[in-house]
Amino acid sequence: MGKQWVGFQAVAKPVPGRTIVESAVIVPMIGDAEVVALLTTRAGIERWIAPVSEFSNRPGGTIAFASDAGGFGGSFTRIDIPRRVVLVTDAHGEIDVRLQMKRPPTELTVTITRFVPSTEDADIVVGLMQGTIAALRKGCGDVR
Repeated sequence: MGKQWVGFQAVAKPVPGRTIVESAVIVPMIGDAEVVALLTTRAGIERWIAPVSEFSNRPGGTIAFASDAGGFGGSFTRIDIPRRVVLVTDAHGEIDVRLQMKRPPTELTVTITRFVPSTEDADIVVGLMQGTIAALRKGCGDVR
């Protein structure tokens, strides 16, 4: 990999690829406490992402997921109930869930963002993102 120089520090050249964003609005048919548990507890996360082998639900807390592909890691970068939960995983990228709980019905705006290098199949990543949103929608009881 070639290097570019910024000041006195070498900086790696950007990797060719593109950023993929998938988003959806979910209207849960479960209570607010159940929504928060779905987003911030081990059992909740396992319902819509993957089985968990290690879990810490605090900002900066790490999560180890077990999967058929060998597992992947993640961490919570923001937990701000009742407004927002942000989780970053190696497989999904950033999963940003914004909560609107002030007026019924509660709404979740889910945005998953991931950079996909040109060496990786973008269709597989999009399928993973859409599957994750569908699983969260199912966990919330939203059947749209």
